[in-house]
Amino acid sequence: MTTVVDKIFASIKTYGVFSVFLGGVIEEIIVPIPSPLICMGAGYLLIEPNLSLGTAIFKIVSVISIPFALGATLGSLLVYGITFIGGKTLIVRFGKFFDFSWKTIEIVEKRFTKGKKDEFLIFITRAIPVIPVSVISATCGFLRIPPKEFLLFTFLGIVARSFVLAFLGWQVGEVYHNLAEGIDTIESIVTIFLLAIVGFFLGLLYLKREKILNK
Repeated sequence: MTTVVDKIFASIKTYGVFSVFLGGVIEEIIVPIPSPLICMGAGYLLIEPNLSLGTAIFKIVSVISIPFALGATLGSLLVYGITFIGGKTLIVRFGKFFDFSWKTIEIVEKRFTKGKKDEFLIFITRAIPVIPVSVISATCGFLRIPPKEFLLFTFLGIVARSFVLAFLGWQVGEVYHNLAEGIDTIESIVTIFLLAIVGFFLGLLYLKREKILNK
């Protein structure tokens, strides 16, 4: 995993938007890669630290959020397609490769109603990745959620998540730049503290995701 992540970061430095797109595809297929790493890394590497807020937001959306969301949505089609076509048989056989089991699918399935509520669930579980993304894709495929609905709300949720993560990555870069230049030192230290709290909270959610899912 470390080798893959290092290669993705090196590729982002060299190829920019294309590598962000490719990172989105890989993040959906290779489960052990933590999704925050790619978006935060791209925010740090591709968004200049001295940009105005408006310019930075526009660049984050156009250079990171949309390309990453397109790639991740495309990657999610693999797991969705497997369960859409093969159902329980293929989940039992191949689920271990994507880090989930049939029991996990049954737990998540109870929250889906095959109605408008599903759209919200798809969006929120993509925007706030407490539950592993592959589980949501597999559940949607097994329940035969219409492809258009699955793709649209998967894309929108990932856009929201990748924007927040890339923005945090950009802020880390700006803080580092300010500290290196000796500018706004107190403000930078406060920002580091706030980012550390956010990072701790996100990390705690990720580590406790199985317990939260079971509850």
